[in-house]
Amino acid sequence: MISRNHVRPYGGPLPGNGLYECQENGPHDRLRVLFLGEGMFRKKVQLVTREDAARMACRMGPKPSSDPPSQLGVANEFGLTRLGGPKRPFPDAARDVEVPWEGVAAAARLARSGPGAGASSGLLRVTRSRQSVQIRASNLSLLSSPGDKRKGHGMSRSRNATKLAKSIVRRTSLKQSTASRLAKQAHMHLGSPVADSPDPLQRRLEAYVAHVLADGLRDHQLNGALLGVRRAELRDQHLKLQLEPDMANEVLRILLPRFDHSYGGVRGVAGLRVRGNERCLDLYDATTAAQVTVARSDGGPIRLPSARDNEVLLWKRVPGGSSRDEQQEAEDWTASRGIEDLRVRDLLFSRLLRCPELVNGTAAPHGFANCYTHHPGDLVIEWCCGESVEALCAHLLAHGFADDVPRADAIRLFSQHSAQFGRATVILNRHASCLYGRHAQEITRSIREGYAS
Repeated sequence: MISRNHVRPYGGPLPGNGLYECQENGPHDRLRVLFLGEGMFRKKVQLVTREDAARMACRMGPKPSSDPPSQLGVANEFGLTRLGGPKRPFPDAARDVEVPWEGVAAAARLARSGPGAGASSGLLRVTRSRQSVQIRASNLSLLSSPGDKRKGHGMSRSRNATKLAKSIVRRTSLKQSTASRLAKQAHMHLGSPVADSPDPLQRRLEAYVAHVLADGLRDHQLNGALLGVRRAELRDQHLKLQLEPDMANEVLRILLPRFDHSYGGVRGVAGLRVRGNERCLDLYDATTAAQVTVARSDGGPIRLPSARDNEVLLWKRVPGGSSRDEQQEAEDWTASRGIEDLRVRDLLFSRLLRCPELVNGTAAPHGFANCYTHHPGDLVIEWCCGESVEALCAHLLAHGFADDVPRADAIRLFSQHSAQFGRATVILNRHASCLYGRHAQEITRSIREGYAS
């Protein structure tokens, strides 16, 4: 391990103007991260091959010899080690790894470098000890260690809070004082925005999935998985959801469309069909190229649902064989009347599905929370213990949840217990006192027995 000081960034200098390169362990031997140095921080990071790095360096031209000392680079390699195991290449998505404390910033940058580096989307979870930290790999970045203000170990918490507050003021209608109060409650600051799909049809399907799950699960979660999802990964612009094992079968049953004669209509995501095997299923829209892949987070099999009393399984029909009721249900979602901005609805609901580790905190204290809908244009999350509404809003804003939403509609804080994103599109409510007390374990046992049966 080659340590750094307060003026030297990780990496070795290339011929380009301020361009540096760092070799890091990855799933395919060595990964190269190309970055621009700015003091001890990486200003811009891009995962590249050796050839791409050379071409980019040549395009930038020779590096001036008069660069200040802060632009000098120091070669660095760090090995990532599985907890309790030998030194190995960078582990798969969302595995705990142990790195020297000096390597946290570089490890976080590698973690956000995308699916090519074996990382998944979600929140970086860091637990610090005297000599090392535990870091959970994700696409989101960690720019500083919480509370660490020593030189050479990232920006201070106060500096990050100031930057986040300014970003909140630019993107929302909140006042500076409110934005500063929120920013101080975020455990992580200025992480990468939630990676949105560039395809509006893909966002629409993901939004539909999130809405149906919220309406179907209500307050029947297990192990803190609010929408039944533990982690989300990006695979070629498509979303792969790692489901909570105890909820996987129920999640699939809720999503796949069926006609319920007792209900008098279609339940599930209209037009959704399934292909794949029992360990990895593609849920795809029969009329577009949009799809969402689901698998159990423990790698176990998922059971396809069977018809219950008074149900007709529509998902077993061939693509193009949709009934009139199913077609009408799909059209109602695509062109929902009374919703001012369908783009904002699809964007926010899709982001909820793509950042489960941010919202799962609401269900963490008891293992379950409550989510429901009033109409196709809203999604409500209610909880009673754990983090506050302002803390959750701060985490969401820090990770770009309200980006590209009209500034006036981005967020509204009604009280310390209630907030809304996108003009009542996503509603957050926290009760002032615990609703369950000592009965929480009994409720969890009842939910688990219901799913098992």
